[in-house]
Amino acid sequence: MNKLPHSCKNQKMAAAQKHVLRVYVERDTALKLTLLERPKSVEELKEIIRERNYLVIGKLMDTTYALRCQEIVGAVGAPRVRDVVDRWPALLMESQTIKTGKIAEELAKLMRIYDIQEQRDVNTRRALVLRALPVYLREDASTLFRTCDSADGPDLTVTPVALLTVVMDDTTDSALFSPESICIVVEDEILVNGPTNLAGSFLLLFGYIYALDLQYPKKLELTFTFIQKVVMCFGDNKPLKGRLLTLKNDLFNE
Repeated sequence: MNKLPHSCKNQKMAAAQKHVLRVYVERDTALKLTLLERPKSVEELKEIIRERNYLVIGKLMDTTYALRCQEIVGAVGAPRVRDVVDRWPALLMESQTIKTGKIAEELAKLMRIYDIQEQRDVNTRRALVLRALPVYLREDASTLFRTCDSADGPDLTVTPVALLTVVMDDTTDSALFSPESICIVVEDEILVNGPTNLAGSFLLLFGYIYALDLQYPKKLELTFTFIQKVVMCFGDNKPLKGRLLTLKNDLFNE
């Protein structure tokens, strides 16, 4: 009798430990759940279903973002609030309102820092746009835009690509628009010192990504795709995703 490879045994053991439940949420509606552990109570099972529903609703709300903007913002006449809520009831969910509030706060913070700059030229405006774009697109840019004190060596562990801004000031807010220097990081190592303006360094990083055939950071795929297709006009014959298409239309309609 042939023995199974070790990896196959592990897969079969893992599969055997899973619990597949069919939960009837209504008379004719069943929900299939695959769990690693059997719920200890009905309340625990309800909490699992609620968490799964939040994830599904969040993805659906992101997918229909462009359609909502067209119906609410682009309508000839302002729709009644009750009509909007009836059509998009998930807008009243706490997870959706908190997400929108955090985006507005972060954008307002960027604008406040920009407003106090002594020199507001084209480079500072470009830096503002680059910083605000991932925030608007609801992406996490903390791994791309890194800062460090020039006296301390930065920890670049698990850094596929990044723009490392070096600052002398006590606060890192000044690094947004007035950096001492910017280093371009690829695969945990500093390749070169880029231009001291963020837009120039970002452009150089973008060139390295193309030249070295690197993947866009997963957490910033929308940001890099928008810059590639809309800002730089490097198309790949694939349609823009809903949020990117909405932003493009808003910019070109201004």
